[in-house]
Amino acid sequence: MKLTLRKILTVLPVALLAILFTGVMISCSNDSGSDNGLALLLGGNKQTSPNKEKPAEEVTEPVFNTRTEALDFIFGTDKLASTKITITRGQWNKLLEYYDINPSNEECVHAEYRFEKDGKVWTMKDVGFRIRGNTSRTRPQDEESKKYVQAHFKVDFEEWPVIVDGVETDPDRKLENCMKGVILKRFKDDFTYSREIFGYNYFRDCGVWTAPRAGYTHLLLDIVEEDGSIEKVDYGVYAMIENIDKQFLKERTSEEKGGDFNGNKGNLWKCTWKNGNGPNFRNDYEDYYFGVEEIKLDPSEPSFEYNYDLKTNKDKLSKAKTEIKGWINELNSLNDSDSSAIKAWYEEKMDVDLFLKTYAVNVILGMWDDYWINNNNYYFYFDKDGKAYFIPYDYDNILGTNGCSTDAAKKNPLEWGNLNDGNHPLIQKIMKVPEFVNKYKEYLIQFSNAESGFDYTKASEKIRTWQNMIKDYIGATAYTDGVCKLAWENTKGSFEDVVAGWSDPYVPYKLLSGDDESNYFKVRQKCIKNSLKTSNVTFNFNGGECTEHPGDYVVVGVENVTNLENLIQVKKDGYRFCGWTKTLDGTDYVKTVSEDTELYASWVEENIIPYVYIPASKKYKIIFRPEHFGFNKETYDGSIKFVCDGTGWETNPLEMTKDEETGWYYVEVTNLGGWNGFKFYNDGNWYGYEVFNQKQLPELFAEHVENYNFIIPELK
Repeated sequence: MKLTLRKILTVLPVALLAILFTGVMISCSNDSGSDNGLALLLGGNKQTSPNKEKPAEEVTEPVFNTRTEALDFIFGTDKLASTKITITRGQWNKLLEYYDINPSNEECVHAEYRFEKDGKVWTMKDVGFRIRGNTSRTRPQDEESKKYVQAHFKVDFEEWPVIVDGVETDPDRKLENCMKGVILKRFKDDFTYSREIFGYNYFRDCGVWTAPRAGYTHLLLDIVEEDGSIEKVDYGVYAMIENIDKQFLKERTSEEKGGDFNGNKGNLWKCTWKNGNGPNFRNDYEDYYFGVEEIKLDPSEPSFEYNYDLKTNKDKLSKAKTEIKGWINELNSLNDSDSSAIKAWYEEKMDVDLFLKTYAVNVILGMWDDYWINNNNYYFYFDKDGKAYFIPYDYDNILGTNGCSTDAAKKNPLEWGNLNDGNHPLIQKIMKVPEFVNKYKEYLIQFSNAESGFDYTKASEKIRTWQNMIKDYIGATAYTDGVCKLAWENTKGSFEDVVAGWSDPYVPYKLLSGDDESNYFKVRQKCIKNSLKTSNVTFNFNGGECTEHPGDYVVVGVENVTNLENLIQVKKDGYRFCGWTKTLDGTDYVKTVSEDTELYASWVEENIIPYVYIPASKKYKIIFRPEHFGFNKETYDGSIKFVCDGTGWETNPLEMTKDEETGWYYVEVTNLGGWNGFKFYNDGNWYGYEVFNQKQLPELFAEHVENYNFIIPELK
């Protein structure tokens, strides 16, 4: 084991740690049973470390090359990690007393943190340790029975100033240079032990790099008594979730290549339901919506909670409020009928593609306790360019656990988020842009179809793999003198394929069993497909390549598509794209798809294309190239006429003019729509069928662009 010099001054044994903590306990806790009074217990919100030297940390080799590499290892779901919290009895009792005084408090106590995974070990002395949660917050030890109870916790590595040679300092204390803290969540009401882990990981699988990482850890608690003895408490399996803070933002900067934030020094807002309303970006202009949260321990003192809680740059609150209020005002000022202006604004102010991916994954997972339905649970970040990013947060209520009178499995994805109530402009405005709606639909299909990780077979296999990894630890208990010390009333020591008991009474959705009417993955997948009335189309590029997607095949969901030529843009050197056919090199061209099918790209050699469109004159320039029909263009001097059904074929032909420089013949025509074909005519001879195969020239399909660019339309 190697102790890194940049971090380590000393390593203190547990027994000595207990002694060092005792001095603080005497003055700040009510360990002895005597009543020191509320004022003495409160004693100030921010306490200094009782250690006389900088707390020690240790890590085994090897270290990681980047933050991204370290975080992917720490939160990876391939191995079960172990987390041990070492805390003195006095500090533990103080944690409980804080809860009793004010259950919503955010006061930390002193503890030691140890993290181990796959042979690598990190320890950090004197970290902040506290209870967390909103409606799910609970006391971690029953007051009467003294049994320990699973609760949500947070570990803060930088909570306490450190005393070095009598001087208070605030060192940069990060785990493997990538974490300043971590969230530990019990699997409240989720007896599959999977929902939140699956949700966060699925976001990231779908390219939503703003989602926090989440993995599994086995949580152990060592409580050091005053005599140095230790009571060991096994809290079982917890979800370990990446904390959303400046370090979170830093790893996702372009420099780190974890994402595309332009720096981590912008304004980060935590957006949650407070004081009877939620943050929905709808006329949220009053100052009382925005601020820096401050929860007082003493309930007689006023606490300050806000819908938009600033988490960075707290000393520049006024500037941050000006930024977000201006952004909200611009959003609500967008005219719903001006889709082009809406499109331009979103493309400037947000990463539209990322936001639409986030929305699609959210809807697939069935997250209702969010911005779109419950006005709750998300972060919003403005980078230094002022570009805004939506960060998903708190995903324990998904995959069939329903609330707000919403059957998430069967909810139409095109109606998700009360799109017509006028109170959710962030999504309602973006859905006014047809291009964005189509992209959203594409992601819905892509992220939920049979090839995706949301498919029942793949999803259930992943969850079963996780369950197999943690099965020996979910029923763990702690024994002292043969007596079990861990109460399981608020969780389960065995797996059950059920939703939370409080879930709105729709179908009791399952994840690992059930049929097309009771399994969440199957029902949701079916609902999305039916709601969009889509068909899965496989595009065979037939020797060409797709300019939008890599690979030889692209599978997408399309809805009543009447212009397949523009849905998937393709190219082939030396050829022009004609359209999509149902058979290879066939003439069975299609424009609309109503069933699952495979389509083939049709091509024509570019050097034989017989026309161009001229935007200036809005005419087609028809071209006859003698060399295409076996003639020498240098010597050919025939009388060439252009004929089609619009000219009455040979009864009213159009005379073509020779260009002496190229040797080609030209004629300009208009209004080609509906013509069934064309040929060239000379002295009783017809030219064109063998080369052009009666190609139609409908005006509808001509590409009206500069530089005489054009496309070949469908074959008739």
